[in-house]
Amino acid sequence: MEEQIDFSKPQRQPIQAIVQALLKSFASALKSIWPFALAYIFNLKSQDNPRKNTVWLILMLGLSAFIVGYTLIEFFYLRFMIRDKELVIKKGFFIKRELVIPFEKIQAIHLDRDWLQRLLGIAKVSIDTPGTTHTEERFFLTNSMAKALRDAILNQPISHTVSESAEEAHLPVINLSGKDLFKLGISANFLKAMLVLLGFAIARADDLSGITGKTSWDWVEWIEEKTAGGTVLLIASGITIILVVSILISFGLVILKYGNFSMLQTTKGFHIRSGLINVREKLVPFKKVQFISWEANWIRRHIPYYLFHFHIIGDHEISDKWRIAVPVTRPAFFPLLFQHYHPELPKGTPFLTMSGAYVGRNILYAAVFSIAAILISWLLGWEQALWLGVIFPLWVIRSIIHRKNFKAAISTEAIQINHSIFSKSHSLLRWDKVVSVLVKQNIFQRHRRLATLVLFTGGGKVELPYIQLSDANRLRDYALYKVED
Repeated sequence: MEEQIDFSKPQRQPIQAIVQALLKSFASALKSIWPFALAYIFNLKSQDNPRKNTVWLILMLGLSAFIVGYTLIEFFYLRFMIRDKELVIKKGFFIKRELVIPFEKIQAIHLDRDWLQRLLGIAKVSIDTPGTTHTEERFFLTNSMAKALRDAILNQPISHTVSESAEEAHLPVINLSGKDLFKLGISANFLKAMLVLLGFAIARADDLSGITGKTSWDWVEWIEEKTAGGTVLLIASGITIILVVSILISFGLVILKYGNFSMLQTTKGFHIRSGLINVREKLVPFKKVQFISWEANWIRRHIPYYLFHFHIIGDHEISDKWRIAVPVTRPAFFPLLFQHYHPELPKGTPFLTMSGAYVGRNILYAAVFSIAAILISWLLGWEQALWLGVIFPLWVIRSIIHRKNFKAAISTEAIQINHSIFSKSHSLLRWDKVVSVLVKQNIFQRHRRLATLVLFTGGGKVELPYIQLSDANRLRDYALYKVED
C-alpha cells in the first residue's frame, strides 16, 4: 500500500514515536534523580528525620514529572517541512524556534533504528551540517517516511510517493559473512575495551563518593592492601579475569556494530547499513568524498583486514559515533571502493620521505622529557622514579619506525600518504579536492631548511611532516594551481 506525502506541507512525528519519547524522558529522569533516590533510601533506613525523607521524595517526583512533561510538549510541538530547497524545522511551546537548513549545507542524513524502533516501525533521523560536532537535529519518523525525506532532500521531487517496494536499484559491494565477523572480533582492540571499562568504574566510584565516603583512589588503595598479602596465583587470576572480560566485551561490541553490515552502490553514492541491534544507515555521496583512508593494526595486517574511511565534507566536525568505517576483509573489495574516487597509486610512483632530522629532534625531546619526569617524581618522593627512564628508548624507537615507514607517493592527479608505527595507515587525496595549503616551520625546521606541508580539504587535512622546504613549496604551488584550475 502506497502512502502519499507532500513535504511542502508541515509534517509531524508519527504517534507511535511517542513511546520512544516517553522512554527517552524516563531515562533522562533516572539520570537526574538517582542521587536523590540514593539519599532517600539511606535516610529512609536511618529514620532520623522523616520530614527530610518527604522532601527528597517530593524532589524526585517533581523533577521526574517536569522532565516527562517537557519531553511530551516538545514532541507534540515539533513540525518539519521542505520549502524552497530548505529543510524547515519548527519546535517548542514555551520558546518557539525555527531552524532552516539549506539542502546544500546538509552533509549526511542518518537513519538509526534500535530493536524497539524496529518493533515500532520507526527510525531516528539525524541531520549533519558543517560547523557542528554533533548531529544538528533529530526526530522520529516511520521507516518509509524517513527514506522518503532522505530522497527528497537529495534533490528528488518534494511530493514523494512512499513505497517499500519502489526503491532505487542497488548494486551489492560488501556483505560480511560469519567468517568476516570472526576476523573483526579477534582483531578488536582489547586494551581499549579494558581502559573504557576501567574509566567507567572510576567515574561511577567518584559519583558515589558522597554516599560511600570513598573516592576512586581510596578504592585503588583498598585493592592494593588486599592484594599485597595475596599469592602470585591470586593476582595472576585477577589479571586473567580482567583480560578475558575485556576480550569478550570487545568481541561483543564488534558483533553488535558490524552485524548485518552491508554496503550497496547507488547512482548517487554508497549506501551503508550496519548494526545488529541498533541499525544505522548512511549514504556517502560520491561528489562529497574529499579523501579516503584505510588502516590496519599489526594483527589485522596479517589476517588481512583493513578499516576503510570515506572523509566527506564536514566529516571531521561530527561525532565519531556517526562515522561508519567500512571493514575490508578481502582484497577484492578495494577496487570497488576506489573506482568512484581515484585508484591507489602504484608502487613505482615517485615519493618523498621524512628527513632524518626528525629522529634527531625527537631524541632531544625524549631526553629532556625523561630527565624532567625522573627529577620531578624523585623530588615528590617516588622511590621508583628511575623506571620513567623507559620513556626515552620507547620514544626514540617510535620515531625511527615512523620516519622509516613514512612515504608520500605523488602523481599529477593525487597524493598518497603511507605510514605506520603500531598500525599501518594510508591516505589518498586528489589534488582537486584541496581547498587550502599551509607550509609551516618551527625553529628546529627553519635551521635545517625543512617544513611541514598541510593540505586542507572539506573533510579534514593531510600532513607531510619534516620534508625539504623546497619540496614543500613546490607541492604548495602545484596544489594551488590545481585549485585555481
